[in-house]
Amino acid sequence: MDTGLCARVLLLLEPARLLCNWMLPAEAHPAASQGAMAAAAGSSADSKVVCVTGASGYVASQLVAALLAKGCTVHGTVRSVANPAKTAHLKALPGAADRLKLFEADLLKAGSFDEALAGCSECHHTASPFFNDGVTDAELQLIRPAVEGTLNVLGSCKKNGVRTIVVTSSTAAVYGRREGNPAGHVITEAQWADEDLAAENKVHYVVSKIKAERAVWAFAEKEFPEARIVAVNPTLVVGPMLQPVMNTSSAVIAGFLSGEQTAVPSGYITIVDVRDVVAAHIAAAEREAASGRYLLVGGVAKWADLVASMREGTPSELAGKLPSEIADPAAEAPWRYNMKSTLTVDCSKATKDLGIEFRSPATSVRDLCADSVFQSLVKPVTA
Repeated sequence: MDTGLCARVLLLLEPARLLCNWMLPAEAHPAASQGAMAAAAGSSADSKVVCVTGASGYVASQLVAALLAKGCTVHGTVRSVANPAKTAHLKALPGAADRLKLFEADLLKAGSFDEALAGCSECHHTASPFFNDGVTDAELQLIRPAVEGTLNVLGSCKKNGVRTIVVTSSTAAVYGRREGNPAGHVITEAQWADEDLAAENKVHYVVSKIKAERAVWAFAEKEFPEARIVAVNPTLVVGPMLQPVMNTSSAVIAGFLSGEQTAVPSGYITIVDVRDVVAAHIAAAEREAASGRYLLVGGVAKWADLVASMREGTPSELAGKLPSEIADPAAEAPWRYNMKSTLTVDCSKATKDLGIEFRSPATSVRDLCADSVFQSLVKPVTA
């Protein structure tokens, strides 16, 4: 086993640090250790069989690593088992040789997930397209895979008697309202984004996440009431990487290192750490009392503060293109990741029910920028 990979997995599996107050100063994580691995794995091996859809993805790769560390056998679905970009980093994980089985599955093909879910006791459904650029047919590229894919997975769960299901949704299905989120308004799991508003603004990814999560709850009520289905709703996910390709959320930060972002946005962003999303997935499956939706937001941060955190995590030879000038709020172009005002999100349900105590956005951004896989994938913009 590659010792470098082992060290990387130890870091990724470090248990969530205790940080309840978003406004506390960011603190460095303690070094990963065998003790951290033991804490992540629990006191005894867990022999259950678990399915993770979209196993090659950013969150899913680290979820697979965490489940293997716990002693689980993992059935992971990918679009192509023959594509090393989708499988090599998974096959190299500690425990993968004996306890990871990969299956090809297509979100739009009915029954495609049946084989992967056979013999499983729980399912983590993470597979759903997430990209903003290059959308030429939103229905085919985003909406149908999200909705039909989710229903295909749920149908296979029902067919195989898999009654513990955790679905990765998004704050995209929560935030956007016509009336906005004015000062004093507290966002909770009870809030739903306005699908019509998202469609009018052609924010197709948001439409896909709203439709997909609504389909989850309709299926749960009408088709599979005996199942315990939980949705986790993370905001922009940031933190160390395992997969060898740049994912959409990490690319948001990469744009600052590459020179694509020439000025510091004047506003705010909400961020959650990938390690906390993984912890939430596992806790939602393991804790019988977990139910409904869980907002996962590590904090609200000013871009100016996050760029400072990027400087802390980025080696000097890669930091030359980081912007320093803050954009004029009146003149800067609109950007979906630049909120003009702060907002208040109540994630106390995740803390209470799942035991998640979130890392700060500063920590998540700093750790991503310090990550060697991420650094290798940043492509400087040339004039």
